[in-house]
Order: sequence, then structure tokens, then C-alpha cells
Amino acid sequence: ELGAKLDALPGDAAGAAPAAVEKIEKARLIAAGSAEAVFPLTRILSLLDSASRELEEAAGRGGPTDDGRAGRADAAERCAEAARLVRGIVAEIGRERAAAIPLAGLDSGGLLPFEREALPQPGRILLALEPAFAARLAELLRRFDHAVDIAETSGDIGTAFGFPEAGRKPTANPPDILIVDLFSCGFAGFELQEKIKTLGGGVGTRVIVVTPFGEPKCAARAIQLGADDCLGWDVEPSVLLARIESSLERRRLKFRRQLYLAALSRARESLEEELRRGAEYVRCLLPGKITGEALSTDWRFIPSASLGGDLFGYHRLPDGRMALFIIDVSGHGVQSALYSVTIFDVLRGAGLKDVDFGDPASVLKGLNHAFRMEERNNMLFTLWYGVWDDRTRALSHASAGSPPAVLVLRGGGAVELKAEGMVGGADSEAEYRRLEIQVPRGSRLFLFSDGIYEFFAAGGEMLGLEAFVQLLERAASSAAPGESSVGAVIGEVSALSSSERFQDDLSLLEVRFD
Repeated sequence: ELGAKLDALPGDAAGAAPAAVEKIEKARLIAAGSAEAVFPLTRILSLLDSASRELEEAAGRGGPTDDGRAGRADAAERCAEAARLVRGIVAEIGRERAAAIPLAGLDSGGLLPFEREALPQPGRILLALEPAFAARLAELLRRFDHAVDIAETSGDIGTAFGFPEAGRKPTANPPDILIVDLFSCGFAGFELQEKIKTLGGGVGTRVIVVTPFGEPKCAARAIQLGADDCLGWDVEPSVLLARIESSLERRRLKFRRQLYLAALSRARESLEEELRRGAEYVRCLLPGKITGEALSTDWRFIPSASLGGDLFGYHRLPDGRMALFIIDVSGHGVQSALYSVTIFDVLRGAGLKDVDFGDPASVLKGLNHAFRMEERNNMLFTLWYGVWDDRTRALSHASAGSPPAVLVLRGGGAVELKAEGMVGGADSEAEYRRLEIQVPRGSRLFLFSDGIYEFFAAGGEMLGLEAFVQLLERAASSAAPGESSVGAVIGEVSALSSSERFQDDLSLLEVRFD
């Protein structure tokens, strides 16, 4: 009868649904070559259900003048009719095989003594089984305080899981365990498992298959679809109870894991928000950009995902000279940012006694003594500090382990302004050297932290300081007089980077001496 129904489906009925035709042909081949086994029937059922849905969709897309629309609708109904026949065949085979297998042992007398202690936390269990078997199993499970419901129709299962048919919404409280036999409650084969699977992982219900179909392929497919186990109809009660206990524990562990992941996600979002606010606070400390006839500035500050310790600034000293500096604190995160802000405030507010903030060497010596690593949670800092005198055009500078500033001259040529000095905080007795240079008009001074050149380029190599200095020289030489080259530098560095996000803060300050 099934073969006749499949043969009655014309191969060209699909028109706009060639995939449905292919599935129908596969169903024909399986039906023609199958012995009396359940697993091939379940494959035929799955293929026909899918083909029927695709044909219905194709018929719905056709317009009123589409000659093939009626043919596709008719083919969809024939597919559905053949699927109903398969469903009935599977159910009949299930009932026949179930009737031939005795159900001995489904009572408390057949249980091992320790099992009553092995189930301290009962669960909510839904049975989608042959009625007689379901009744006896429910009685057994209720002795262990499980809350057991018996589904009689597909509608009962739809209500329990909130299947979308008939306007249902997915339930927020599905059963802990579903025990199915692959032929009852209007579902045959793996239809029910596949339907639950479409609801997504949020359902969380554990599935146990107890079936009279003693076919290895059926067991393999059930487990492939997510069942915890596929047991025989004559399963020993102690084995079934142990599997239920294990499944309940798996569900509880998964639920706890979901709670943990949700809490972790909230904590991460909160941390990211705090880091974002921290970056905004650091950004608000940065100085305003200057546009003047004798001196102009431009800068970019791009904080890393974890917020680092970069900070830079410039301000007028009491005698009219200008202090220029860039700080980089070791490490990343809030601690580094706070440490950097502390040093920044000292520099901006001249907050050290017996320190001449017009003398770079004096400033570094005073900071190094005040911020000793043993008193600052073993944190270190680098600092380049310069003082510009626009009357004499002299720039004095000193460095505490910082990358050199780079002075690019008008017409080409770059000078690295580096004065060797110990990293700040490492040795309280360290001495620092003050150097001085005359700055020609039209020159550009660049201050930067190591994050702008210590990254891997697309080719896998580190960019490095030497290549970055050459990049600065090209960008500065290409910029028109009075125009900033910062945008060009950042653009080229970003294009060279192998990552969309820099691992360290990216800071670049340009001072144009016009």
C-alpha cells in the first residue's frame, strides 16, 4: 500500500520544489529495498514529512495564474497521506512487538535496596508510551516521589513543550525527563525527538527511549538526536531508575552551568562597562588641542580592550615654558589606569616637594623616588618628559625607560630624542640625565607609547621602533605645512596591524613647531 502511494506521486509535481522531488524519490528507493524493519520506515517518514512541508510552501508561493500550483498542493497532500500511513505502520509494529514482550519486574519488589536512597531529588517526568506500559511505569516512578504525567495524545505533548502549532508559546517549565517509545501519542519514529530539537537547547529536557524496536540503527539514531539512552522494552527497573537518576543530574548540572554562564556574562558586561567608563575618564583628562601661529598640537588616544596605563599631556609652567610628557604604566586594567592617573595628577599639579618641574631630570628623579615599586604593588612606569622654551626654541628632555620622542625636521630627516634612564620605580637611587636640542621651525615632535609599534603586522612580524620612525618621517613629510599628520599615521598603523583591535593602548601626540 505504501509503495502504491509513493508511486502515485508524479516526479514533476514539485515544479518550484525540486528538493521535495528528490526526497520523494529517496523514500521510494528505501521502500523498495527495505526488509521488515522499523528504521527504514522512520527514514521514509522523515523524508515524506519534509517533502510535504516544502511542497506546501511552494504551493503557497505560486500566484493565481501559476499552472503548477494546484499540482504542488495535491502532491503535498499525497505526501502527508503517505506519511500518515507510515506513522500508522510504525505504531502497529510497536504495539505488536510490545505485546510480545513480558513486563515483569515493574514493581517495588524487583528493585535493589540501595535504589530508594539513590534518588534523593525527584523530577518531573512525562511519559509518551504505550498506555499499559505507561501506567505501570508511572506507578513505579511515583514510589520514588517523581511527579509523573502520562501523555495520551500529541496535543498533550504539544502543551507540555509549547510546540508552536495552534498559537502556543514555548513553555518556560518543560518536564525534566521525557520517556518515549517511538510509536505512541501520535508520533512515530523520531518525529518527537526532531520536533523537540527544533525548539533549541533552551528546553533542557532529557530524553530516554524505551522501545520494543530492538534495532541497533534505531538506538544509534535516538542517541544521535540527543537521547541519553535507548533501552529495550524488557529493561530491568534498576537500570531504568539509574538512567533516570543520571539524566536528572545531567539536567541539574546543565541548569547550574547556564546560571553560571549567565552570571559570568553579566559580570563581563559590567566589567566592560566599567572599563568603558574608565577609558572615558582617562580621555577627559587629556589636554585640549592647540592651534596657534607658533605651536599646534594634535593627538589620538585609542584604549585597548582591557584599558592600559597610557596617559599624556602638556601644560604651561609658571615661567611660561611648556611641559610635554607621556606616561606608560606596566600592565593593563583598572590598577594600571589608576596608577597612571596618579602620576598624571602629580605632573599637572606640580605635586612633589623639592622638585623643579622645569628640569626634566629633576622631575624624573623625584617621581622615581616617590613611586617606588615596593610601595606600589610592584608596578613600574615609563615617562618621557620635555620642557619647551618658545623664546630660545630649546627643548630639554629626559626619559625613564620610555621610547624616544621623534623630532621630524622640515624637508626630511628624523632625530630620536632619547636620554637613557632607568624605568621609574625600579631603583629609588637612579639618576637621570637632562639633554637639550634646538628645534628648527617647521619641525614636528612625536610622543608615543610602545603600543603603537609593538604589534604583529599582517605578515606575522613585529613592526618595531625603527620601521615606525620611518613611517612617522614619511607621514610628516607628506603633510602640508600647518596640517596634522596624526590621522595618516594612525591609518597606516591600523592597515599594517593583523588585528582589528590593538592589545595595548595606542597613544600618539604630535607637536608642530611652526
